[in-house]
Amino acid sequence: GLALTKNIASSSAIPGNTIGWTGAVKNKEDETSFDFTINVIDPGFIDTYDLKLLAGRNFGEKDFPGAHFGDKVEPVMLNKEGLKQLGITKAEDAIGTTIYWGNNKCFVVGVLDNFHQESLKKSIQPQLFTANTGSMLSLKLVNDPEVNFAEMLEQIRKAWNESFPNNAFDYFFLENAFDEQYAADEQMARLFNFFCVLALVISCLGLFALSSFTVQQRTREVSIRKVLGASAAHLIQLLTREYLYLILIAAAFAIPLSYWGVNEWLSGFAFHIKPGVWMFLVPVALIMVISIIAISTQTIKVIVENPTENLKHE
Repeated sequence: GLALTKNIASSSAIPGNTIGWTGAVKNKEDETSFDFTINVIDPGFIDTYDLKLLAGRNFGEKDFPGAHFGDKVEPVMLNKEGLKQLGITKAEDAIGTTIYWGNNKCFVVGVLDNFHQESLKKSIQPQLFTANTGSMLSLKLVNDPEVNFAEMLEQIRKAWNESFPNNAFDYFFLENAFDEQYAADEQMARLFNFFCVLALVISCLGLFALSSFTVQQRTREVSIRKVLGASAAHLIQLLTREYLYLILIAAAFAIPLSYWGVNEWLSGFAFHIKPGVWMFLVPVALIMVISIIAISTQTIKVIVENPTENLKHE
């Protein structure tokens, strides 16, 4: 039959997890140590998660510890951030070097490129990887339209129950687990968007009402100017100009406050964009366009009317 999985790996943690296991790592036995997160991985971990090996080699079964960890000089891998902490500039220079994990003497066999263990809110931590089987099993499933997903999952469940009858089959999808890190931000974004739309609708209703009232108050003025030869464009400009001035004054206060608020929110992420000027100018331009449309519709109603009807009671 068709193969169900492309890669299989075991580890003590997977991307998306907070690694609670840390260890003191240093270059020499008598030097100051640095806190590294520790992940136990097997030889399939790198390929399963498409990690990039910058230098050295992957683990093999011969790298697994003996009866007790530390019985021999243990092979380990580091990430690029780990090299930076230890003062090693090139990945190639780290291969074969001796480091100390606590009191255990280790040597570096490989260097992995940095990857996001957790969400973009967290900075990349120095990591040390040691070879062994971990408590978490990762399966990279095949992406084949001929394979029925429900049937594939049932086959995996059956194989699990045959091999581990005393352990309940429990699984989750990495994509969903990784996305959960941003669940609170997505909920806040939906709430923020709802109130933005609500505020915009209320503002537009107020603007339509105010512009209608203003145009009615100046109906005779508009009619006289029309009789004297004023163009429709000039009349629209006359009535919209004061609103545009008010919008520009409001924007002068709103843009700096918005810029500060966005930067404060982004500062909660170790990796974030820099807000561009267009992010603040586009909403102002949109509000101005809506204002012009709102006022113009009221003004055009007066312009198309016969001016004598508006002036005969004067």
